[in-house]
Amino acid sequence: MRKWDMAQKHERTHHPHPFNPDFDDHNSNFYRNFYKNYFIFTGLSHNLHNKSVIEVGPAKISGLCFCKNYGDAYLIEPLIFEDTLVFYRERGITIIHEPVETCDLPKVNMVWMFNLLQHVIDPHTVIEKLKGCAEEIYFFEPIDVPTDEKHIHSLGESFFIEAFGAAVKKYKGMSIPGFHRADCVYGKYIV
Repeated sequence: MRKWDMAQKHERTHHPHPFNPDFDDHNSNFYRNFYKNYFIFTGLSHNLHNKSVIEVGPAKISGLCFCKNYGDAYLIEPLIFEDTLVFYRERGITIIHEPVETCDLPKVNMVWMFNLLQHVIDPHTVIEKLKGCAEEIYFFEPIDVPTDEKHIHSLGESFFIEAFGAAVKKYKGMSIPGFHRADCVYGKYIV
């Protein structure tokens, strides 16, 4: 747990830019591009048709910022970014400031995990908990990336195949300019 606590301190330093609720700055455009690609690869639409969603570990800028017509919406984010709290509250998005491994998860239609599992306490526990609360899990996760002070797990393709079976597809790093440099796995898993 101490290793995870230290990683969270390092992760906070990775998000120094002030939150811009107009999303018209360079930092927002960076995240908009990443979410655009996450949605294309996983088959998500920006119109959620009143479906309920949990997004795990988005830091400051959630994919929900770029969506409309969502039902009950939750962010599981242990780090507290004070400059985001009013924005999410005004949009009816509940933030749960706790590790996913220890929180009570509501039942929802879908869960999103994008670039998450390198940062959690226990990837196996996260997957099992998410399978227990959602009908669908959308994922896009780097593989075989070395650990460092922010990324305490290095997971391979076999981990995801064991968890999500035939839903796993592979993205070749740097195949889209300005997107993930690392190889990744992605998909939509029906629970």
